[in-house]
Amino acid sequence: EEELNFKQPSQSETMKYLQLPSQLAFVARAITQMSGVGSMLDKEYEFIDCVAEAVPELQMKRGAGIGYLAGQVFKNFMRD
Repeated sequence: EEELNFKQPSQSETMKYLQLPSQLAFVARAITQMSGVGSMLDKEYEFIDCVAEAVPELQMKRGAGIGYLAGQVFKNFMRD
């Protein structure tokens, strides 16, 4: 019966509890726009597929270390 009375929260109600740091919000907006432009130019374009391979390398350059890489290997192993 609870499911029948469930009311979807409004956007303003959700935003009260969801706050992003301004830099993260900017990055999210930029990624969304790049993904949209890429999809408009090529229907088969997948932004995440294009950048996913570069993430571990960038993390290592920024000092994420072996712990990060081990976690990524484990995550990819579990996904397959």
